[in-house]
Amino acid sequence: MADKALLFTPNSDHDFTQDGSFRLLEKDGRHGWHATSINSRLRLPVDVNEHPVGTLTLWLLPLEELSYRYPCADPRQAHPGTDANNHILIGDHRDPENVRDSHFALIWDCGWYPQYWAKFFQGYLYHAGFKPKSRLLAAAGHASFERLRWVQVALSWDKPAGTCAIYHNGVLISESPSEAERLTTDPAGPELYTGSPAFAVGEVALHPRKLTTEELQQIFEKEATHLDPAYQQKLLNMYNGENTPDFSFTPDASWEEKLSLSFCEPEQLEQFYVQGKEDSASITSDGLLIETATELPPLGEHKVDDKVQMYLWSEQKFEGDLYLTYEYMPLKPGGLSLLLTQASGLKGEDFMADYPRRTTGSMSMVCWENVRNYHWEYYREVSDVPPNSATSGLIKNPRITPYAYRRSPVPTAKNSWHRLEFLQEGERIRGALDGQLMFDVQDSGTNGSGPVYRHGRFAIRCMLRTKMLFRNLQVYNRTPEFQVVS
Repeated sequence: MADKALLFTPNSDHDFTQDGSFRLLEKDGRHGWHATSINSRLRLPVDVNEHPVGTLTLWLLPLEELSYRYPCADPRQAHPGTDANNHILIGDHRDPENVRDSHFALIWDCGWYPQYWAKFFQGYLYHAGFKPKSRLLAAAGHASFERLRWVQVALSWDKPAGTCAIYHNGVLISESPSEAERLTTDPAGPELYTGSPAFAVGEVALHPRKLTTEELQQIFEKEATHLDPAYQQKLLNMYNGENTPDFSFTPDASWEEKLSLSFCEPEQLEQFYVQGKEDSASITSDGLLIETATELPPLGEHKVDDKVQMYLWSEQKFEGDLYLTYEYMPLKPGGLSLLLTQASGLKGEDFMADYPRRTTGSMSMVCWENVRNYHWEYYREVSDVPPNSATSGLIKNPRITPYAYRRSPVPTAKNSWHRLEFLQEGERIRGALDGQLMFDVQDSGTNGSGPVYRHGRFAIRCMLRTKMLFRNLQVYNRTPEFQVVS
């Protein structure tokens, strides 16, 4: 076990400064200082610049649930310079919400992605998913904190090697991307700060080297005053891909096949509208080939006239419970493909019939405009994904509500066929890849994310750097609970 230097413990006289008002809390045998003001901070005498290699561990007790929330009214109007969406868990800036001017920070954000990230540079966030910065960072999706549950967060780094990693209760959450040749850092401030009205702070420790996953797991188990095996397994399932259930479904007589395409006959492409990069889709003897560009437009991913990415929209509409399946084969590393289902306008209208058809390949149509949909990112190899891994996530739009996330430590095999299955039965939604269940969730029409979506079109979307084959598409509906009489 590596030696460590305690920077702060609530019940000792270690060299730290308490700026502002605090109260001392106890839960499950562990003490923590809780800031009673947004201006209160614990100041720790450590200069990250003097530690090119190291690991920080930090015990936190959230006083309320820290999970995704749809963006509220802009708080900057009342308090300029603040950002209530961000929580700097520990960093080198005195302001607990000033992510942009921090040079070193471990951050939790209430947005849909990334929620948990670390940086070693000045600036906000990291980069577009297809334009990596040469800056040291790590980012994770769909992380949350339960109310009144002590957690140990950890950040390890090796600046000369250009690597870092984030941990939660000894479980590896994310690592630095591997696309850049070398991930560099900016000089950090001479002290560290922590503390927030959102959580109490327990022990903070600095280890003089980049600890391994096994070492951090041992440290967590040794220091924890209360172990919850079920919670630990939940983390391992989400971020290590453990205990992935098998999935098998065959439509019975209550289901009606509405579409069946081999994608090997050229005329089958006429049943779709290609939006964005119009020449991206073609029929080959092996199936439907989609190939997108390698670079974004000059003004970025959300440029209106994006002609480098694409959507393949069904000309046919579907209504009722939905079972959709197809096979896909990634032909090269990198890229991103997602499935949109039950897509309609904000009042349930047919957005492709009632309004002019869109021509942009921009991502903005998925999440930030007037198209309702379930959005499943099933193949994602972009710059912010940890190396040697595959991720899957389900989001409900346009309120950008994340419903499921799973990371596997094994990347998607290239030049091999994989099978996707999407199944919605009422409020229950399931998705499987290669017979392995990625998510099994219950939607609700009363949770603030809009009604349960039960009709619309579907689309296969491919973003930058994607080259992929598709074949054997099948779509089934189970009719709704009413009859169309005329």
